[in-house]
Amino acid sequence: VGFITRGRGVSVHRSDCGTLKNLQEQDRARLVEVAWAEQLAEAIYPVDIRVVASDRKGLLRDVSSILTNEEVDVIGVSTQSNRKTDQANMRFTVEVVSMRQLSRILEKISQLPDVLEVHRLI
Repeated sequence: VGFITRGRGVSVHRSDCGTLKNLQEQDRARLVEVAWAEQLAEAIYPVDIRVVASDRKGLLRDVSSILTNEEVDVIGVSTQSNRKTDQANMRFTVEVVSMRQLSRILEKISQLPDVLEVHRLI
């Protein structure tokens, strides 16, 4: 149970807390329901990822395989190849459920052959 304090935000108490049981009637209006993050439905966050790599056949497939294996939805893709520098510049917009999942994706993409740079765009 949450209790809206005066000037310090919300303090969280167990439902059987003695402090809550001894609240004055006028203070009971300051009680609110609270839940820990584990009890909430998973949120989905759109994230932009940039990949720069030496261009090669199968590069898009390899990055896409990682995203598929991580079970993320790809909601946007943009790729460009520069023939002069022989580099591919890719941008993916994906939906992740956590920073841990995003970190795992970035790490796996960085280990692909010919990948020079991979990071989240902010």
